[in-house]
Amino acid sequence: LIAPYIMRKGLLPYNSPPWVTLLFLPLARLPYKVAYITWSFINIGLFLAGLRLFTSALPAIYKNANLLSAIGLAAVSFFPLFTVLMLGQLTIVVFLGYALCFVALRRGHGFRAGLALTLTLVKPQLVLALPLVLLYKRHWRALLGLASGLGILAAASVLVVGVPRLDDIMEIT
Repeated sequence: LIAPYIMRKGLLPYNSPPWVTLLFLPLARLPYKVAYITWSFINIGLFLAGLRLFTSALPAIYKNANLLSAIGLAAVSFFPLFTVLMLGQLTIVVFLGYALCFVALRRGHGFRAGLALTLTLVKPQLVLALPLVLLYKRHWRALLGLASGLGILAAASVLVVGVPRLDDIMEIT
């Protein structure tokens, strides 16, 4: 999580939002290789869960075994997936957040959709456009869910780095 970038006031403390640190606390106590393998298996599980969510929400795909198999094969052979797994990135968490949001919106659960979208904030630059779409489509409950989740993550960030360091992070982003 420490970045090799130098800022005016010193070392850039985070490549990710501060609250992401809390996700990795359980892995921090493990030896590096064990933590890496554990995170890889977690990522695989999150990917399969997101894929299952997307396909189950689309009956035309879910009911067609051949199409479902082809999508599954294409998904697991997608090269960026291997890159994410090799580098231990957080992109699969974003994928799961989008999948949960999609399913919740399809079921008419706007607030849950917004909360699910909060997961995508592990990479905030990847979620910038979607709130605009929700605003345009007048999904007020989804926006309220996203705002609520953002409030929780802001509080978690303050717990991790404190208010003075949060100013530095806001200056970065």
